[in-house]
Amino acid sequence: GIAVSTVDVPGVGRVSVYDVAGQSQFHKTHGFFFSAANAFFILLLSLVTGGEIRNRPELYKEAKYWLCFLRASIDKRIIPTVIIAASRLDRFPRGGEILQQLTDLMRRMFDGKLNISSKAFAMDCRKKSSKEIIQFRQHIRELKMQRKALYPRLCEPVVTEVLPALRQQQQD
Repeated sequence: GIAVSTVDVPGVGRVSVYDVAGQSQFHKTHGFFFSAANAFFILLLSLVTGGEIRNRPELYKEAKYWLCFLRASIDKRIIPTVIIAASRLDRFPRGGEILQQLTDLMRRMFDGKLNISSKAFAMDCRKKSSKEIIQFRQHIRELKMQRKALYPRLCEPVVTEVLPALRQQQQD
């Protein structure tokens, strides 16, 4: 199903998380959550499935599917930001290297269509203070700050031009 939660992430702040799951019966509902222009998306892949380490073609196919799905679900004027991450690094220590190669490939494939982060994040999600988790949090914090930096440029013309014009119209 779809799980929605708001959590406080140490070092990042308050974050709304929409876990839209991968089950095909819920695909039609995903588009409802993909319309936010100021959001960024985390594609979380599992390096292990059914106790077995996943091979590159499987990971590639899954990543490509979800990135195509995301691109098709969002207004074409918006180029969403995506972070590619993977869990189960504890079971597949080379997973980080393979995930980075996959990320580089997806960046080339979706160039101009998706803004895929150049850094991939493979981690053992159970180790909350691991260097990989800390780097992941830092990256999210940086993305959040980039989004905040956009607001002053957007708000300044509204405050200096639009609001005074509206006030003037109301007085006339």
